[in-house]
Amino acid sequence: NVICSILFNERFPYNDKTFLNLMDLLNKNFYQLNSIWIQMYNLWPTIMKYIPGKHREFSKRLGGVKNFILEKVKEHQESLDPANPRDYIDCFLSKIEEEKHNLKSDFNLENLAICGSNLFTAGTETTSTTLRFGLLLLVKHPEVQAKVHEELD
Repeated sequence: NVICSILFNERFPYNDKTFLNLMDLLNKNFYQLNSIWIQMYNLWPTIMKYIPGKHREFSKRLGGVKNFILEKVKEHQESLDPANPRDYIDCFLSKIEEEKHNLKSDFNLENLAICGSNLFTAGTETTSTTLRFGLLLLVKHPEVQAKVHEELD
């Protein structure tokens, strides 16, 4: 929710259906990250979009997060006051307007959606993913687990 405040100037109740749906999308993608399909997709995205497989579900879920960000962008466009930015989206939208005559500018709605999605995903998953990964490593390597236990004692 901290990242939501930074991105959207909004916090979600932890039982909010939209928030829970987004968390579900991210969790499902996390479990799929190490699959061969996703590794192949990362290497050959152009080819892989024509091949059936689990990577398509992964991409759809990423699209769901991106669509959520785009909805928030539309809401912000309707109430934007460039003199009083409320959050990341407002600042990015102001920069888009400022650079609208620069044809080489990277400030556009597509990049806003991608950057917003990346920040949302990273900000949401970082702590839980790191803890989960650390605990799984400890389970896999009991000798390291013993050293950690010794340090804690």
